[in-house]
Amino acid sequence: MKKEKEKKDMMPKDQVVAILEEIRGDFKVFGEGLDDVRRGVKNLEVRFDAMNERLEKNDIKLDSVAENVNFLIEDMDEVKANIVEMKIDIKDTQIDVRDIKEKLDKKSEKEVTDKHEKRIFKLEKAAFATQ
Repeated sequence: MKKEKEKKDMMPKDQVVAILEEIRGDFKVFGEGLDDVRRGVKNLEVRFDAMNERLEKNDIKLDSVAENVNFLIEDMDEVKANIVEMKIDIKDTQIDVRDIKEKLDKKSEKEVTDKHEKRIFKLEKAAFATQ
């Protein structure tokens, strides 16, 4: 009796085969879909690696740019300091130029005066010699 009951509870072999074929087909479709997902993930990994590499290169470039900017800032500070010094020198030079001009004017007046004195002395000497 047990065997009869067991036989009644069992499915016919054709039905089991059909179900197994259907499950096999579903697994095949699932496996193909899984392959597509794997290819998509692989493509994403490749793209991610490429983007990561580009970001690293850009980071290096940014570091270089930051160094150059810092150098330019330091250089600009030096240029500003030099400009301030030059402005002071120019002001001092302008004062010196005025002094030089005054001294030259006085010197040229002195030279003219000396020449006149020499002429007068020669004239007086000549006048005394003729007397």
